[in-house]
Amino acid sequence: MAFILLASTSPEVDQAARNHCAAVSKAQVARLRAMADGIEADAQYTETHNNEFSPEMIQRYVVWYRKRQSEGAKYPALHLTKLSASERIARQKSIDDFLDHEKAERDNILTDFRNTLLQACPWRAAEIKARSWPEGL
Repeated sequence: MAFILLASTSPEVDQAARNHCAAVSKAQVARLRAMADGIEADAQYTETHNNEFSPEMIQRYVVWYRKRQSEGAKYPALHLTKLSASERIARQKSIDDFLDHEKAERDNILTDFRNTLLQACPWRAAEIKARSWPEGL
């Protein structure tokens, strides 16, 4: 009896909207899987190589580092290997800043994922919010 009541009060959604929701969901899940695979690969490399960045992470770091330098960040040149104490501190700060940037990028992807699903599947908004960050989980 409860199922009949629930079915009668749930909004009617046409098949085209359901198909669109399914297609968007599938694309977003593929995007999240790619992100998760990258995180897992970086973590496995780090665990097996004495906490070093993976080659892919080094590439992202170098691109990010050079961009930050071009924006005025006072980081030492990447090619320097003999650093003063203040340069070592600045280099370490750059690594911390990069990791914060990576986390912010992941958070942005998760927020975009959620917003895209809410837009594509508005009749499932309560469920999406309950199962996603920041309100759910």
